[in-house]
Amino acid sequence: MVSENNKELVKRDLSLILQLNTKVHYENKAEVKQVYEWILQKRIFQTPLGTAYINKLADIFNEVDDSNQCLLCAADLYNHGVICPNCVEKYSRPKEQKKPEAKRAETVRPQEAGIQEDRADINYQQQVSDISRQAAAAVRGGLNTITSKINEMAGESGAVELKLRDLFSNVFKKHTRKESEEIFIAGTLETTPDESEIAVLWPKPWLFSRVLIVLLLSFGLLYVCATEFGNPNVIPGMIFLGALAVPFSVMIFIFETNAPRNISIFEVIKMFFFGGAASLVMTLFLYEMFPAEEMNYAGAVIVGAVEEFGKILAVTIFVKMLNPKYILNGMLIGAAVGAGFAVFESAGYIFRFGILNYMFLDKINSFMDIMVLRAWTSVGAHVIWTAIAGAGLVLAKGEEPFSFSQLFHPKCMTFFTIAVVLHAVWDCPLQFEAGGINVKLLILIAAAWIVLLVLLSVGLKQIEKLSAATA
Repeated sequence: MVSENNKELVKRDLSLILQLNTKVHYENKAEVKQVYEWILQKRIFQTPLGTAYINKLADIFNEVDDSNQCLLCAADLYNHGVICPNCVEKYSRPKEQKKPEAKRAETVRPQEAGIQEDRADINYQQQVSDISRQAAAAVRGGLNTITSKINEMAGESGAVELKLRDLFSNVFKKHTRKESEEIFIAGTLETTPDESEIAVLWPKPWLFSRVLIVLLLSFGLLYVCATEFGNPNVIPGMIFLGALAVPFSVMIFIFETNAPRNISIFEVIKMFFFGGAASLVMTLFLYEMFPAEEMNYAGAVIVGAVEEFGKILAVTIFVKMLNPKYILNGMLIGAAVGAGFAVFESAGYIFRFGILNYMFLDKINSFMDIMVLRAWTSVGAHVIWTAIAGAGLVLAKGEEPFSFSQLFHPKCMTFFTIAVVLHAVWDCPLQFEAGGINVKLLILIAAAWIVLLVLLSVGLKQIEKLSAATA
């Protein structure tokens, strides 16, 4: 005698099979195989009926199913599917509406077929929606795990909500000249707020987008001079603006997120130019001792370690000078030095790879190819890497005076290592492309920004704790 529990399992499996029968396109072998693998992964069937359905799917995508018979009643099928219309009608109809069974034709009338196709479309759309929700939940779960781990590295606990929608919510709003001036005058003796007055809300920067627009428009005007009027005198300006636009704008973005508002734009520009040049000198000095002769995996690690160490040494100059205690200050100092390094390096690449083609072939677009590549990739490269390392240094330093031993503090080494790894993977021969898009770089850019935004959250929490302690 079959137990009530087994009956319920059979009913459940039957219901799922009937639903899948309307959703799956059985003539599509790839789709059938995908459903088969999904069922095995989820282990959703627990009865012989479910096992029979799984075996039926395997026979279909392996092209060994010649019976073309209903899974439930073994009647011949005249359309794609595994259950005949009679069984669909019989087992799908609620019990209270069942009528005495009458013999039905086993062929499907056109009108009935049309209704079934509509139902299949609706159910298939529902399935896609369900899968999309499951995928979104999986992504959120994975992101929470990652942000929680980074948060723990910085001394906090729990997942971090990145709030990307809030972060960029003010970009497309209208702003007054007074609002922009208030941002640019931050960091002076008169405009630096007391610790108890620092806003610890999630920032909503916007001025960086206006800076980017101005720089791109300026570049466009010089491009017109070069292409329409054939004036070569604007080429150096094009090279500099092409290298400057994105890294400088990212630096302004991080300047806007500096909640303590205790570093002026003058100091930031000084760090950008002097820090960028100093980091290049230090990097070249280190390359004399640790040359990267070939850009293989070992060479990529050397490049990542040398360049990140050269930049963090430049960061220490300003950390010692300004003696910051806020993590967000370290992030800004690192971003300024990294932006300067990125601009000078990119300008050199653009000049080297573009000038010969321009001189001998008169092709201005030879500059544009390398310019565009260096521009969009700088969104998540040197500026962000050095900002991460700078935040790690100040996280290790705390309220103590700076000493070089802090470079080897576990917290500083953790985030410096993250910067080195991101840089090394960026330069290594490993390639991952899809549809002509360099997926590897996109993943690395996203990873760098996730680390940066978690550190932003940690920095805001630090200010909140310090304000509460002094209240």
